[in-house]
Amino acid sequence: LDRVTFGDVWFCAGQSNMALGLKHTFAEPSAIEALSNAKLDNQLRVFDLAGMDSTHMAATKPDYVLRFPTATQRWMTGSTLISSGHIHAFSSTCLYYGLRLLKRRAESGFAAVPLGLVHGAIGGSVIEAWIDEPTYTSCDGAGKTQGPPRG
Repeated sequence: LDRVTFGDVWFCAGQSNMALGLKHTFAEPSAIEALSNAKLDNQLRVFDLAGMDSTHMAATKPDYVLRFPTATQRWMTGSTLISSGHIHAFSSTCLYYGLRLLKRRAESGFAAVPLGLVHGAIGGSVIEAWIDEPTYTSCDGAGKTQGPPRG
């Protein structure tokens, strides 16, 4: 084994508020600047489950969760995310959360623990697709639009 890192992993999933790409936010330049920091580059890794490009934005069910990543998908450091250009489409909410968490840890004197961010959001998906069957059936019926989750 090589390039193995142990640390915390946060799964960033959901609908459009989590899928919004960094390019659609005002603080994109400061996020890119923060990721350019060599020390931070060793602490942060990101992974994009489905590529989250425009073809995924209209999906109604996050079926990709059940598939294994393709050979081209891999964990990326901040510098790789920037150099690949993928940073502009990566979840802004997920990335801002990760950057803030690393900053808070450093300010609080906690040891530098590597942080992994997994982006798995699909904008435009129906909420029912993100709810497991027992939780869904326990609802009183208000707002049910698509029926129980499939799969």
